[in-house]
Amino acid sequence: MDEILGGNVDISVSSQTTDEKCLRLIRAFSHNCINARITPTISVNDKEIENGCLIRLAGPGNKNRKYLVKTWHVISKTGDYECAHLDITGKFHGCILNFIHNKEFCPGKL
Repeated sequence: MDEILGGNVDISVSSQTTDEKCLRLIRAFSHNCINARITPTISVNDKEIENGCLIRLAGPGNKNRKYLVKTWHVISKTGDYECAHLDITGKFHGCILNFIHNKEFCPGKL
């Protein structure tokens, strides 16, 4: 049985190429039947301003490790994203790749 993540599952992505309304991700999620709320964000990272997207996975049946891996696959193929910040309420706060691979795997700083 797949591990249930529980709580809120939030994924944050940003890059120089993210469109300001997150439309590429919204279309990709719709096409791949991923249920989520996607909110556009703006980040300042080392004096660089980046558009980003805050993704909250929706529905208790969609909060498991397998669904998270599928979601990350769609995200990574949709934009210029090597990594993302993952926040699972009360369980995990850090690099999504570290959570998925269960070891230190993040390619850079968040």
